[in-house]
Amino acid sequence: ERSRFLQRWNALSMAALVFVAVVTPVEIAMVKPEFDVFFFVCCAIDLIFLIDLVLQFFIMYPKQMDYGYAMEHQHSVIVVNYLKTWFTIDFVSVIPFDMLSMVSQSEQGKTMKAVKIIRLLRLLKLARVLRASRVIRRMEISSSISYGRMDLLKFFAIL
Repeated sequence: ERSRFLQRWNALSMAALVFVAVVTPVEIAMVKPEFDVFFFVCCAIDLIFLIDLVLQFFIMYPKQMDYGYAMEHQHSVIVVNYLKTWFTIDFVSVIPFDMLSMVSQSEQGKTMKAVKIIRLLRLLKLARVLRASRVIRRMEISSSISYGRMDLLKFFAIL
């Protein structure tokens, strides 16, 4: 719950989420897929989210109790909860649509419609932004910041 590693991982995840939220729409609209530095940076970001997907099977989550919140520590319960809640969104968001886009453009004979469909599928990377609520919730539980201040921070983060 107060792990230094988890705090650093949350900071890295938030930085990756900001990158995805800013860069993905521009990338899909204006950047032609090529094997360049930008492609490998995007692959590194994809790797961060893939590692995060695996870590979520082991990270405790806050569970509502009669007296407040308690951290769920039973591994089997953590796994079942993750599979029921965030796993589908996380899994779809780590599918390497960039690679599929590169393959579809390199093969001759592909229709323009197929290329457009793959470009639209790349927008699913934006589903990663939904993870921000999970990270913010962990920060709320582990910090001593009041809920009013946290709501104010969320408001400015959304702007």
